[in-house]
Amino acid sequence: MNKKSKTITLRISEVDYLELEAAAQKLELSISEYIREKSIPKFILL
Repeated sequence: MNKKSKTITLRISEVDYLELEAAAQKLELSISEYIREKSIPKFILL
């Protein structure tokens, strides 16, 4: 099965961004890696 990637844009407040950035840094992840890890239980990735 071919795995395709898509780019999404999130419009969030600066405060939300800073919270995301801080949470990702605590786990030594990039923001995109952090979001990807946290999103897996919420979505079925095909």
